Amino acid sequence: MSTFTGEVEAVGALMEEALDTGAFGLSTGLAYPPGIFSGSGELAASARRLPADRPYIRHVCSEGALLMDALADALAAGAVHASHLKVAGRQQRGSMPQVLEMLDRASADGNRGTPRRPSRHRVVDHAGRDPG
Repeated sequence: MSTFTGEVEAVGALMEEALDTGAFGLSTGLAYPPGIFSGSGELAASARRLPADRPYIRHVCSEGALLMDALADALAAGAVHASHLKVAGRQQRGSMPQVLEMLDRASADGNRGTPRRPSRHRVVDHAGRDPG
């Protein structure tokens, strides 16, 4: 038995109550408290409790060197909409095709998220210049 079963059950009960009263789905932000203290297993267990027609929206917790690991972890939770998905840092330049390939593979394997929804934001560098 996992060490977080009680917490997952409590989150599940609160989530069901929230969904019954109008919440749209489950959203987690893992780069800041309290989400930073959540483990992958408990997040996946909580996300699996969502009804099939409700989304799990996850702010991917890394955009730098650990992006691929963070994205794989998010996709392992099941149906996930990855929010604020981007790559950052010189070492990550050119890696977005690999990220999109990973998302396409997950979609082909049955992940019911919508990772390829286009953004309304244009790409700019940190100085505000459009590199395109």
